[in-house]
Formats: sequence, C-alpha cells, structure tokens
Amino acid sequence: MKKICCIFNYPPHYRMNIYSLMDKKLDCDFYFGKNVPGNLKEMDCSILKGFKYRFKNHILKNKIIWSSNTLKLLFKKEYNSYILSVDTACISEWIFLIGARLLRKRTYLWCHGWYGDEKKSTKLRKLSFYKLANKLLLYSEYAKKLLIKEGIKQENMVVIANSLNYDEQLILRTKLKKSSIFKDYFNNDSPVILFIGRLEPKKQLGNIIQMVSNLQNKGINTNIVFIGKGSDSEKLKYKVQELNLNASVWFYGSCYDENRIAELIYNADICLSPGNVGLTSIHSLSFGTPVITHSNFAHQMPEFEAIINNKNGAFFEENNMESMTKVVSDWLQKYPIKTKEIVDSCYKIIDQKYNPYYQLEVLKRTIL
Repeated sequence: MKKICCIFNYPPHYRMNIYSLMDKKLDCDFYFGKNVPGNLKEMDCSILKGFKYRFKNHILKNKIIWSSNTLKLLFKKEYNSYILSVDTACISEWIFLIGARLLRKRTYLWCHGWYGDEKKSTKLRKLSFYKLANKLLLYSEYAKKLLIKEGIKQENMVVIANSLNYDEQLILRTKLKKSSIFKDYFNNDSPVILFIGRLEPKKQLGNIIQMVSNLQNKGINTNIVFIGKGSDSEKLKYKVQELNLNASVWFYGSCYDENRIAELIYNADICLSPGNVGLTSIHSLSFGTPVITHSNFAHQMPEFEAIINNKNGAFFEENNMESMTKVVSDWLQKYPIKTKEIVDSCYKIIDQKYNPYYQLEVLKRTIL
C-alpha cells in the first residue's frame, strides 16, 4: 500500500493526539506550513516519525494565498492519497486539486465545510473547490446536511469530528473529585460559571459579566472564572470594576497545566460561551461540565454539535441577554448540584465521537 501524504497549513498543538495516532497506525508522511494568520500554539513536529518538512505560507490580507514546496509532492510516486487542510483563497491548493485529478490521485479535504451564512460568491468558491476533491472530512453532521442541500453527494462526505488530548484527559478523569478551589477563592458556595479559551471580542464575554450583575441585583449570587488571556482582557476587567463585581470574578489567566485545568472545569457548575463555542465545549465536556451557548448554528463553530440540549448543556437565543439569563438561571435552579448523570452525559459524547480513536477509524474506513 502506498503512503498517505498529509499537507496541513499548520501543526496546532491541540491536534498532537490525532496526528500521533495517524503516525503510528497509518503510513503517513507529514508536511506542515510554518506560519498562519493568528496566534496558534504549535506542536513539536519532530515527534512524528513521518514528519518531512515545513513549508512557507504566503499571506495576504490575513489569508494564505500560496504554499511553497507543496505542488512537487503531487509527482512523488510513493503517494496516491493526499489529506489537505482547506484554504479556498490559496491558489496553490486549487492547482494541487486540479493536478491530482489529472494524475488520478485521490484528495481528501479536512475542513469545516459549511456554516450556513455564506454569501453567494463564497458559496460558488467553496462548492467549486470541494467538487475537485474525492471526499470531504467534515467536523460536523450539520455541515454535511447543508452541503447535501447544496448538491454535494452524501457518499463524498464523512464526519470526522474533532478532539483534544484525549489520552491524558482520560487519566485525569479517574482522579477528579470535588474540591474547595472555588470556595477558597470566592469565600462562598455560590454557583460557578466558567469560560476557558481566548478572551476575544467575538466570544462576547462581557455578556457573562453583565448577566451576573443582573442576577445579583435580583439576589441571585453567582461567580465567574475566566481561564485564558486575549485582546479583550483589560476591557473585561474594567467592566468588572465598573459593575463592582471584583469579589465575584476570577481572571485566572492562561493555564497549560491540564491537571489544574481539569480541577477548575470539573468543579464549575457550567461552562458558558455567549459567542461561538468551538473547542471550549470539548474541553469542558471532557472534564464533566455542561456547556451553554447560543443556538444560531450558522454563527457557531462545529463543536456545538457535542452539546445535547438538556443533557450535557443547553442553548439560548443568540445576542439575547434575557434568553441567556433565563437558560442559565433555569439550569442552575434545576441542577443546584451537578449530578453524576450530568457528568456521565458530558463524558459519553466525548467517548463516542470527540476523540482521536473515533477519528482514526473514520480515516481507516475512508482512505484505506
């Protein structure tokens, strides 16, 4: 069997588990871009025995428009199948897909696929791009259903979901127990609302602070913990001071100690994401805490699909403070103590689908 050639625009740290599994269980060679827009923590590529080299991404207006030293990989005789990350603005990737068709080599695009709010020009570009590939490896069933409506054949798509550091998280799960970490910090037993991720404007985290202020004005006390840093950090701190909530908000800062993260998440009552939720949901569910976010899936990241309404989380109406407040209040009233049933519901979806072993099986069924 010929090798699988993986060409990815960047090696994000959170994908270390799945790439390592692919490295061990599939015959893969890996090529990664050196740079992408934004500030993503990267993994150590040298841990992969199939790692070959890094290539340069040429970026214009915050988009990758060309990836150097990738087209020549089309002509390597040892490769017949290629897994690619997706950048529809990248000219070299268009050429690669067309070239693969001409050479009768198979291409698999690992991508978000479809959101549901695409403009006409974006629709045309995406659909033309996707139709050049043999199959799409999608993050969500939601995207698959939308693409079927857009004319992409069902048999040309599979859902690969997403994952974090599952093996380490499984070990940490066995050690998790209720601790006094929040009681010691806040000096009270009030419910704790947690957010973990980058503190960025698109996450609308100021809404959590405003909601807690509104609740306290009604005599309902809750605490907030923000794990992470970002461009909105100072603005959020100012809002806390302005609303006189210093005693109720803990800006924990960045944390890369998974033991500590596990304790913080497990001991929280809910994880709340007013904006798009992304991998925050996977992180929270992995350590047994339900997730609440908005229900406009066209404005969500694909990981919203891990949330099962009223089982391991809930949804509120986007940009509606009243709706968010009601959903959060109702949850905390219904579950003043986080039950084993809730924790198990959080774990169940991760163990079933949002882990690298599920992803590996999808790759085996699809490519081998």
